[in-house]
Amino acid sequence: MTISTRMRLASLVAMMLVSAACTETATPNDSDDGGSGGTGATGAGGEGGDGGEGASVPACDTKTLVTDDAFAPTSGPSTARFEQVAATADVVIATTNTALHRSLDGGETWSLVTADEIAGKTISAMGAFGSDLFVATWEEIYRSTDGETWTKVSDPEWTAPFYFSAHGDDFYALAQGRPYQWDVATSGWVALPTSDHMFDVMESDGTYLYANSIYDPGVYRLELAAEAAEWTAVADLPQWGYKAFAFFGERGFAANDTQVFRTEDGGATWAPIGSQAPADVQDFLIVDNNLFAATHTGLFTSADEGAHWTKTEMGPLISGASLANDGTHLFAAANGLLRASGAEGSWSKLDVLADSVWMLSAAGDSVISGSPSGAFRTVDGGASWHPVALPEGVGLRWSTRALERDGTVFALGTQAVLVSKDDGASFEALPFQPEEYGVMTFLASIDAGIVLGVQRGAGIYCQDAQSLTSELYLSTDGGKTWSSAMGGFPSTFTDCYGDSYIPAVNGLVQSGDALLATTGYDGPYRSDDQGASWTPIVLEEGAGELVHFETIGNVVVGASDEGGVFRSLDHGATWQTSLEGVKVGTFLTVGSTLFAGAGDIYEVGEGSVYYSVDSGASWERLDDSFDSRVLGLAVQGDKLLAGTAEESTWAVRLACAPEH
Repeated sequence: MTISTRMRLASLVAMMLVSAACTETATPNDSDDGGSGGTGATGAGGEGGDGGEGASVPACDTKTLVTDDAFAPTSGPSTARFEQVAATADVVIATTNTALHRSLDGGETWSLVTADEIAGKTISAMGAFGSDLFVATWEEIYRSTDGETWTKVSDPEWTAPFYFSAHGDDFYALAQGRPYQWDVATSGWVALPTSDHMFDVMESDGTYLYANSIYDPGVYRLELAAEAAEWTAVADLPQWGYKAFAFFGERGFAANDTQVFRTEDGGATWAPIGSQAPADVQDFLIVDNNLFAATHTGLFTSADEGAHWTKTEMGPLISGASLANDGTHLFAAANGLLRASGAEGSWSKLDVLADSVWMLSAAGDSVISGSPSGAFRTVDGGASWHPVALPEGVGLRWSTRALERDGTVFALGTQAVLVSKDDGASFEALPFQPEEYGVMTFLASIDAGIVLGVQRGAGIYCQDAQSLTSELYLSTDGGKTWSSAMGGFPSTFTDCYGDSYIPAVNGLVQSGDALLATTGYDGPYRSDDQGASWTPIVLEEGAGELVHFETIGNVVVGASDEGGVFRSLDHGATWQTSLEGVKVGTFLTVGSTLFAGAGDIYEVGEGSVYYSVDSGASWERLDDSFDSRVLGLAVQGDKLLAGTAEESTWAVRLACAPEH
């Protein structure tokens, strides 16, 4: 790996570590096959025995769990932040910025859009024009009439589309700051004059195009029907930063960061409405002579052309496509997706299962979920979800797995180890902090105690040689005290001053007397002497590197970053192929059943759950219901819960296998 690649990875990992959210819990394995596999549990890099004692499951004589049911969505969590929404009379689409969802029934039900053209892309703009929907992904523009199948309609001569607007029979786009008009006859784009300006917001009143200039202050307008038309400055709108325009008849509105302006003469003159108008408007929508203004502090409505305003608490609404109208309902993209029946209807939150649930953790009789939107808890198999109580100012790391040991749930918060004595309903922070600053990245449970992984920068004073390293801490008294331990890894990086560093460890499990560790980008390691020394684990050529471990009795399985699951019968000394070709992002052990959640956290694709009743010797696919990756697994009661990317949490009923 080159130094520049290391630096990019180090920066990426550092950003991921700093952006805290929630956690995934692992509990000791209750397999009666012997060995110490029951105590292995780790975070994002390595998976440990999870389920077992901390999971309330059907009482089975064989301890093997099977199901004949299919996965179905639970009630949530439903807390995803939506940024944009667009609607035709038949289809509504909404995006969280990284995933697109659609509704064919006015917002009653929603599904994830899985089209290859859209899936996993960052949505830079969306808009509706007649029966057509348009979506931009920074690189391309796509058009659809049903929200599921999409056709590329980009102009090959330009890139970076980021704004759409419609007025009557005309539809416009901005790309690289330049304006374009949609030609219905040719299904293509026609370049409009720029007059050496670049724009970031643009709307039409039917006669003129109005646009905010990026590099010159103020609003400019272009007469659409004039030959050889040029953009001219609007004298009454000279300030910087206009973000929204709206027009009907001779009346129009323009908003910058601080004021709303109004014209009553077709744009010839403009005047500020006054201090009663909302500030920082991001989007306007006019419905039945009612003016809606989306802001960072909520939604404002005026029924008298801006003279008076009423506020609806929601938000923040942050984009120029925050509002939409399908002819029957109004939609607002805020912390959630909201809907109102008509211009004067009340707003209600829609249940759109769009959360990316990176963590599911069994915690006593409950399961905790973690996502960028927060930490939630269920005690009824996903029928209801409630916020987890955390110390003030502390969030749960959603990219890191927690663990349960001796009746206490341990999790990682923002620079704190958190503990819960009430099955994850609430957490308190332990006082421990590493002597040298670093980011706490994972927890693990081994025979000797609880292991805490802390990552920090390596070569931070070098301009061309930077990476990440780590230090492991061990607590033998339930988290009261911690000491540096298991640091016998070989050096894998040397900085510009000649200082050497061990790899950035991100997961740990125990199998028998052996310890197995995963790292960010230096491969897995194995130790036979409690971490005093470590040797690399090397698979056959082309098999990739193991990035997740799970123990079940005396067997340990590992997931490869290249796809496939490998199995070891000698505590990680040698490995054999177990499940070919499938990228596994998470494991779960329940009794003598091993589950694997399929899906790569870095690649978009369908997800599924596999299971094995013979410690990974063979596998069967449990379900193919998911349109997105499976990121977390946990058991609560008689339900197996699966956390997915962009589709929240699903559940399936478990039952005991018949005895043979």
